Amino acid sequence: MYDKAEKRMDDFYKEYDNFVTPIQKDQDWYNENVIGRFRSGIDELYANGEDPLRTATGRAKLAQLARSIDVGTVNKLRSSRDAANKYIEARGALEAAGRYNKDLEERFLGYDLSGWDTMSNGVWSRTAPTEMKTLKDLTESWYNSRTARDLTKADLQAAGIPYDPRYQYSGYLDSDILNVARGNTPGWNDSVYSQYYRDLAKRQLNAMGVDNPTQQQVESVLQRNIADANQEWLINPTKRVDEFALEARKHANAVAMERLRYKHDMDVAGIKAAGKGTTGDPRYSATMNMVVDSEGALRGQLMTYANANAIKALDAEDNVLKNTIKEMTANPKKYS
Repeated sequence: MYDKAEKRMDDFYKEYDNFVTPIQKDQDWYNENVIGRFRSGIDELYANGEDPLRTATGRAKLAQLARSIDVGTVNKLRSSRDAANKYIEARGALEAAGRYNKDLEERFLGYDLSGWDTMSNGVWSRTAPTEMKTLKDLTESWYNSRTARDLTKADLQAAGIPYDPRYQYSGYLDSDILNVARGNTPGWNDSVYSQYYRDLAKRQLNAMGVDNPTQQQVESVLQRNIADANQEWLINPTKRVDEFALEARKHANAVAMERLRYKHDMDVAGIKAAGKGTTGDPRYSATMNMVVDSEGALRGQLMTYANANAIKALDAEDNVLKNTIKEMTANPKKYS
């Protein structure tokens, strides 16, 4: 009988003595209701002068203690322990990769291993945390087809970018990124992540003093957060000469030069009239040649400059030519 009792004791310790779980409340229950209860029973026998192995009363007490263990609960605790150990291992790998988010896992999803209680919450069956994904991870595919577009004056002013009507602008602005977010978020509501980031937007509003934000307010903050996460998709505005403005300026240049040419012809006719009867005077011939040659050379230079820089103002150019002709007309002897 002693040998059988001793074997029964050994079997009990092999079965129940070596239990360690990362779930603290489960460990506490096990220590109290399995190991603690069995050891208390043995201590009580010794205190009463009963040898738990050598006396019939002791052996009976040990058998009664073994039968009283809640095996079903112990098996649940073991299942929780096995899953929790796998969970901790997987959590470590995610933490090392920067993909574990305590707020998502514990506060939002409610999987707080440190506060779990298998007796109250049921068996812990989660073997890995939810991998954290950023808003950029989740939404960058929305921008795969983005291309630069023509920008209006209003687009640039809204973005705080100076506008020059001589140019045409193209780019992809923050407003474009935000509009894509606005177009996609209404259908983005079927995942843990979409729910979490809406909850995060709501908490942002709470922090700003909005205690009971509307759904529209939550969506607006979410969309802004998505746009901020995708700023790398911006295409900074570039400008190019407005072809229509360029052609219009060239036309204006041509008209201005025709006007100057006509003025020149009238000026020459005036010089001829003033010098009638003195055509044999070599000073008259030299003056006429100077007027014609100088005006022609200057006109050619101005046309070259105007065509190369058509979008620059011509006022200064007009004044140079007009003043030159005026000076040569008024002072022919100075240029003889």
